[in-house]
Amino acid sequence: MLEPILQSVLANKKIVLASSSPRRKEILQNLKLKFDVIPSKFDEDSLDQSKYPTQKDYVLDVAKHKVEAVFEDLKSKNKLPDVIIGADSVVELNNRLFGKPKNPEEAVEFLSLLNGKPHTVHTAVVIKTPTLSKNFVESTTVHMAPLEADVIKAYVETKDPL
Repeated sequence: MLEPILQSVLANKKIVLASSSPRRKEILQNLKLKFDVIPSKFDEDSLDQSKYPTQKDYVLDVAKHKVEAVFEDLKSKNKLPDVIIGADSVVELNNRLFGKPKNPEEAVEFLSLLNGKPHTVHTAVVIKTPTLSKNFVESTTVHMAPLEADVIKAYVETKDPL
């Protein structure tokens, strides 16, 4: 139901996805939107997670910074698109945040800690035009089934969690 509306509103717009995430790209492709991918160069490690009152505040600020970095870069080149879309997700378990694993070993560690436990995924989305910015955060509880260590290792070897 939303797809035809988005297509009609955004059909002739220059859209930039400020992310290198294959999942986010797939979402926009499934909506049949035409867009360019320009990954943000913002270093999310520059933000101190402990300074945020909630995990939602943190993930939203990361997403805002990512979009703003792409916006400023394109603005400096006088190539602003009509719309920039960016997002970030973090996993929370017992007040500990898990971002994207940096390597296969860290992916195995993260998945082993989450193994068999319910945890929360917070995803922030920022949509920015040259004159307006809108954002939202969605949180979902994920119930991960217990997995054997060899299954976790095999999954990480697919490179999907990286």
